[in-house]
This record gives sequence, structure tokens and C-alpha cells, in this order.
Amino acid sequence: MNVTVLVALVAACAAICVAGVAFARRRGRVHDEQAVFVSYPTMFGKAHVFTIRYDATVAAQGRADDDVVGAVRNNATSTDSNANDLAADDKGAPVWIRVLEIGGAYQAATFITDDMCYDLVFDYCRLFDRLFETGVPVRRVLMLGGGGYMYPKHLISKYPDVALDVVEIDPAITALAERYFYLDRLIEEFDTERTGRLRLVNDDARHFLDELPSDVRYDAIINDCFAGRAPVASLAGPDAARLIHAHLTPDGAYLVNAIAALEGPAAAPLVDLGRTLSPTFSHLCCVPCRRFAKDDTDNVLVIATDGAASFTGALPLPPATEAQG
Repeated sequence: MNVTVLVALVAACAAICVAGVAFARRRGRVHDEQAVFVSYPTMFGKAHVFTIRYDATVAAQGRADDDVVGAVRNNATSTDSNANDLAADDKGAPVWIRVLEIGGAYQAATFITDDMCYDLVFDYCRLFDRLFETGVPVRRVLMLGGGGYMYPKHLISKYPDVALDVVEIDPAITALAERYFYLDRLIEEFDTERTGRLRLVNDDARHFLDELPSDVRYDAIINDCFAGRAPVASLAGPDAARLIHAHLTPDGAYLVNAIAALEGPAAAPLVDLGRTLSPTFSHLCCVPCRRFAKDDTDNVLVIATDGAASFTGALPLPPATEAQG
């Protein structure tokens, strides 16, 4: 065989292999347990994507305190033999997850097996399913803050009658979700571009609401917007509460992911939400992610509605005195 032809064939084969790997990564289907740590610039700083072993700490922690991040990373190597805290598949092998970290906090995570890639890793995301307890049919949902699109994947894959609009300010985050967190696979598998069940909007959440036609209504609006670890200020005032209320159907629900304690000084975010939402909504409650000491800071779901529904695990919002002293 002519040397020139042989070189050309080798180059062509190499190009095909490289293209195949690039396509697999672009399609979000790289399941290598030893995935290389990668870093990407975003609007909120450098985003890191890496793979770790799944354990109870990761499962419970939607937002990661520095000490938790350190604890998880200490257990993240492939040589870790402490399997007691690790979830395992039906063959007894440890389960791996891919994590998105920005500013020292875990922003998203996904299982990296085909049968679990739409399942929720973080416990706090499961709280959003309280939207189905309003007593009214849920057909259309708005989610402010896409992140790794964890809950959108769950909602689209588990609830076939629901259509979802997701507003994410940073196109880079959406691109990461498509490439590493199975968002592209979800779009393809559920044919969402044809059915219209999932609409991705790269925009500031408040700007999106301001520009939303007055006749557009949602059965539930979810606020999971954070600037790093702080809630987005433009969604926190009474004018934002009135705007959100105006785009809900009767007895629809507004759900807010807050980082707070149930009592003491760290309850201030819940107290602030109560002050902001109570003039507009007739019923407020909160659902803690986990039942630890009431002065421990954790994810807490705040629910605001005009309906009279009772929500599983719901508690009254703390009074203003809880945030004093």
C-alpha cells in the first residue's frame, strides 16, 4: 500500500475517533468514573465539573458548606475504601456522580448511569414536588434558575403532562448542563423541541418576568436563583412578589429555595420572605429539607399560595423575633 494512502487512512481513522469522543462528550454521555477535572468560566466565576463517589453527605447537601465540601472531597478518590456511606448499585459497586461546583458550593449533580441520569441527587430538589400538592392540576411550570437543570430533568421525565419554562441567566451554565448533565439527552429523548414541553430561556429572571405578557399564567413558579450563595436581590422585594403573583393561576404556588435555619439569627431569610410575601399571598409555610436542630442552617422550601392546601411536612414561617439577637 502506498505510504501516502496509509498515512491518509490513519489520519482519517484518528479524526473519526476524535470526532466520536467529542460528540459523546457534547451529548453528555461520558460515563468515565475517572473523568478528568475540567474548568470553565461563567458569569459567577470559574465552574468546575468533576466526578466523585456518591454518599449520604452529597445526597443531603444541595448547597455545600466549606466543611462539607472538604469532607466529600476527602472521600472522592477511587482508592477510598470506606464503602459504608456509599450508595451501591444492584451489583454492589459504588455509584458515581458528576458535580458542578462554583465558588466552593455544589450547584448541581447528576448520576452518570443511563438508568439514573434523570434522578435527583440532592434532597432539597425533591421538595419542589410539593407543587403537586396544591390541589389544582399542574400543567405549566416556570423555573427561575436552571443551574445544572436537575429538577427540570426530573419534572420532564416523571410528569408527562407538565410543560416547563426554565430561565437561566448564564448561557455557559446551560451549555455545561447539556454537555455534562444530560440536558441534551433529555431534549432528544422526550422530543421537547417538537412538543414544547421544555423551553430554555437564557435571560435574567427579573427581566424575564418584567417582559412576560400579562396574560401568561403558570400553575407553579419555582425560584432557585442564587448569585453564588446569596439569593438574587431583584426577586426578593414586594414588587417582585406582586409580579410573580400576577403570573400564577388561581391557587397556584410560588416555591422558593432558601438557605436558613428555622429559628435563631440564621432564620432571617425566612423572616424576610414572610415579610415580603405575606402582603400578596394569603397562605405561607415552609418545608425543611431535613429535620436537624432548628438553629442549623439548611435548605428550606418556602411555599406561598392563595389556596388552602396543606403540604407534606409544612411548618409555619418563623416569626420576626426569631431573627433578632
